[in-house]
Amino acid sequence: MGNGPDDSAAVGNGRGPRLVPAQVTDAKFAEQLERWRANADAYARRGWVLLSAGDLSVDVGFLQNVPLGGLTIPVMTACVRLDYWNFDLWPPSLTFLDPITRNPAPPTVRAPDRVSPTEVRDALIDQHPNTLQPFLCLAGIREYHNHPQHSGDDWLLHRHLREGDLAVICDRVWRRMARNVLGLSLSVQSLAPPGGQMATRLEVNLLQGDPDLPQRTPARPDPTADELPHGEQPEPPAELPAAANKAGHAQAATRVDGAGDASGESNAQRPGGLPADAGVSGHVPQEVVGDQGRSVWT
Repeated sequence: MGNGPDDSAAVGNGRGPRLVPAQVTDAKFAEQLERWRANADAYARRGWVLLSAGDLSVDVGFLQNVPLGGLTIPVMTACVRLDYWNFDLWPPSLTFLDPITRNPAPPTVRAPDRVSPTEVRDALIDQHPNTLQPFLCLAGIREYHNHPQHSGDDWLLHRHLREGDLAVICDRVWRRMARNVLGLSLSVQSLAPPGGQMATRLEVNLLQGDPDLPQRTPARPDPTADELPHGEQPEPPAELPAAANKAGHAQAATRVDGAGDASGESNAQRPGGLPADAGVSGHVPQEVVGDQGRSVWT
């Protein structure tokens, strides 16, 4: 990246023209990395792993401890690349990656978020009309702001809220795609075609749910317990149906967060002074979801 007079019109690795002087973007990107290092221990406890950093981009993986029998296994539930080209005239671009090959790949989980006591929506859209890749429909991410349906919600309306900061975006990914992974769903099918050999199919999926539900719903006697036969329990709430999110998603109601979030954390309690999803956190589309397997939000 040079600083010559033609840089403003140069195209960097297919990222588009350089609109911000290299020294400005480099300084802003270095600031993001310095803030990460200052809070690295707190992020590590959350399972955030900085896999690589350089050339105005970072790769971050998100680990979550998943129970399996008597074991707890750390699983990388999401891996993303954030590209800070032309930051902060442009917001960072987010691409989902295969954590091993680092090539673009769909995530293995969805991105559900409770936007009201009775409504859960999925921020993960399966295909962006420009990139044809999955994207997060959240303010502060380039793919959100350059989507045709969000032409009225310009990035510059959000820039002063620092919604493009590395830690803020990682916090939003973690809450929707790692912290809410609660276990595994196993499904076994045995097929015996007429005259053929029996085949067995094992399907394993990460199971997502609301990690704060026990905190918000204190244990209390079930009012219908006396109506049930002895020893039987009420049926659990039905799972939410799967919903396929496509590129032509409809805009949903705007969510405005307060000083904290569903976990009850305040801004002051978050590592490194992480802000909550300040301001408009995005026009999250269509209702959730299964993951690539199931979801148990209730």
